[in-house]
Amino acid sequence: VSMTPERFNFYCARSFRQKEAACAALLIRRGVFVFLPIETKWKRAADKRGARESYEVIMFPPYLFLGFPQGREDWNSVMSCRLVSELLCDEQGTPLRANSEQMHRFMARAQNAVTASQRRKAAELLKEGDVVTFTTGAYVGKTITISQIKGKQGQFLTEMFGGKDVPVTFSLEDVE
Repeated sequence: VSMTPERFNFYCARSFRQKEAACAALLIRRGVFVFLPIETKWKRAADKRGARESYEVIMFPPYLFLGFPQGREDWNSVMSCRLVSELLCDEQGTPLRANSEQMHRFMARAQNAVTASQRRKAAELLKEGDVVTFTTGAYVGKTITISQIKGKQGQFLTEMFGGKDVPVTFSLEDVE
């Protein structure tokens, strides 16, 4: 039996609030495939006017998705984990299976998403003259050449007001 997620049946378990990551780690140690989708959100930085900071949050608290090879579900490993509060089940107590095709599409999208920590690392590698594309912010999809870098901020020149080049400042975390 292949241990790749393509041949898995997926189920949903509920953990306790703010214990999802710890629960996932415990289940992974027990040999359970766990998918815990995380998204990047943005907020204004408290100390800088107009600056934004990224942070990561769990998409569906307090739920996590469990994968088992077809026909090899190990409910004892799951239910003996002290951070699992329940499995989503039908009226007869049978765990509800998620649609595998939709789960695979969802996992592919989530894995292709760039987390905030990955963006910060990538931003550190950027240099003046690099051609980048905006992934967030007001310029999403626009491709530019970085003209200047100062710390975590970059600048590019754009034509405005009758052909005059005007410098525009942006966060390096907004481009890739």
